[in-house]
Amino acid sequence: MKTPQTALLLVGSPKPGESSSESLGAYLLEGLEKHDVTTQTLHVTKAVRSNEAMEELLAAVSSADLVVLSFPLYVDCLPGPVIRALELIAARRTRRPGRSSSPSASQGSPRRTTARSRSRSAATSRALPGSSGPADS
Repeated sequence: MKTPQTALLLVGSPKPGESSSESLGAYLLEGLEKHDVTTQTLHVTKAVRSNEAMEELLAAVSSADLVVLSFPLYVDCLPGPVIRALELIAARRTRRPGRSSSPSASQGSPRRTTARSRSRSAATSRALPGSSGPADS
């Protein structure tokens, strides 16, 4: 595959200001710029709120040689605006030889373990056949 001439970073974090997703994506773009790749950054959450901004995002995706989607994972799920943007991108997708995409997921804040989630987890493991929980005793 040839070196891309243009790269688009789609930041999927709904967090205003700089997020981990944006920081990771920006770091990648900095490396690409050192190889004379023209880069652009768009925020997915802003794009899904406006038809005009979504049209800009879709046009940028269509013209980019490399699309990087950087997003947080919330309980192993994509943020809603990212899902919506992917649906719209898929509906408009055009195949181009030599085009690449690169997802980049970052785990959000560490999940707190609560007594309720621990008891749910323990109950689930006891209910599984062959588990060594008290239900098998």
